[in-house]
Amino acid sequence: MSEKMTIIEALKKIKNLEKKITRQNGEITAYASKLSSEKPSFESDAMQKKKVEELCQSNLDCIKEMLQLKQSVERTNLGTILTISGHTASLSEHLHLKRKFASLQLGVFKALNTTAADMRMQRVAPSKDNPIVVERMFDEAKRNDFQKKIFDYLGALDEQIEVINATTYLIQL
Repeated sequence: MSEKMTIIEALKKIKNLEKKITRQNGEITAYASKLSSEKPSFESDAMQKKKVEELCQSNLDCIKEMLQLKQSVERTNLGTILTISGHTASLSEHLHLKRKFASLQLGVFKALNTTAADMRMQRVAPSKDNPIVVERMFDEAKRNDFQKKIFDYLGALDEQIEVINATTYLIQL
C-alpha cells in the first residue's frame, strides 16, 4: 500500500477485499475435498491441492492488506481534528460518538415518555369527583431540544465525514 489513497478509496478497497475473500472461500470449499471416485477439478490431485493453497494464501494476503488499510484509516481519523456543534475532537472520536453514544443518548430521551402511566391509567376506574390525569415528570420541551441537538450534530457530522473521506489522504503506517 504505497500509492496515495483517500479514506473513501481505502474503505471501498476494504469492502472489495472482503467480497474477494468471500468469493474465494466458496472456491476453497469446492476444491478442498473430493471423493476418491471423482476426477480432480484440475488436471491432477496435485494441481487441485496447489490451487487450494494459492486461494488460501490469497485470502491471507487480502486479510493482511485489509488490516493495513484499516490501521491507516484509523490513524488518519485520529489525526484529523474537526469541530462540530462546538465539540472539537478527532474524527475517530466523533465517529465513536456517532456509533455508540448518540444512540445511548437518544435512548434516554426516548425513555422520557408517559407510556407507563398511560398503561396504568387504562386500568383505573374513572371518577367524576376526582379525575385522574397523567402528569409528566420531565420537561418535554427540554427533551425535544436535546434530541434536536443530537440530530443536528449527527447531520453536521455526516456532512463533514463525506467531505473528509473524499479529500483526506491516508496517513501511511
